[in-house]
Parts: sequence; C-alpha cells; structure tokens
Amino acid sequence: MYMKRWKALLGTIALSLGLLFAVSGSNQASAASWHKGTPKALRGKWRDPNEHSSRIIFNQKTIAFYSKEEFSGKFGIPAWHVKYKIVGHYKYKLHYYIPHDNHWENATWRRVNNRITNGHGWLYKY
Repeated sequence: MYMKRWKALLGTIALSLGLLFAVSGSNQASAASWHKGTPKALRGKWRDPNEHSSRIIFNQKTIAFYSKEEFSGKFGIPAWHVKYKIVGHYKYKLHYYIPHDNHWENATWRRVNNRITNGHGWLYKY
C-alpha cells in the first residue's frame, strides 16, 4: 500500500514537471534576436532637408543609399542581406552587405516621430 502511494506521488511529480517545462519552453519572440529584412518603423523614403540629393530608401529586404556623389547613380547604392536587432524603443541595429564596396556594415538607426537618425544628422520622411 505504501509503495503504491509512493509510485503515484512520483508519477504526479514527473507529470507536473513535464507540463511545467512544456509550457515554459514555448516559442517566444525575443527582441534580442536578429530578424530578416528592415524594421517597419524605418521603411519608406527619407531625405536630408538641407541636401535634397541625399536620401535613403528602406524597402522590405533592401536599402538604397543616394547621394550627390556620381557613383550612387540612378538607383542608388544597394545594401542586401539586411537583418536587424531591436536595441531600444524605436532604436534598431542593422547589419547589411554593400556589394559596391564588397563589405558588411553595421549601423544603429533611431526613429523619433517623422524623422530618423544614425547619429549623423536627421532625415525626414517624404
């Protein structure tokens, strides 16, 4: 009789622990993980108000940099294989490949209302 109670108690504990780990181990999105593409908060066309030729376009999976320099051309300098990490409130760390220079780059962008910055001046949405 004592042995049956002991086995029942061990079975109950094992089942409870199994359910506990199953519920706590569910898939949850982490802000610290890398996400593919660009953040929705940055998508769109952004321009420097002082230099209208300097602008950036964030698409879903790519970024295009335009400047007054000749090598940016009609379609801008593209950035591919974009991924981002959330590092704060409307603050994102982006990692992308620039084939024009054949290198990877990191940049931290922050959005405040209708403007964004990477620490080198503000760009406004147009």
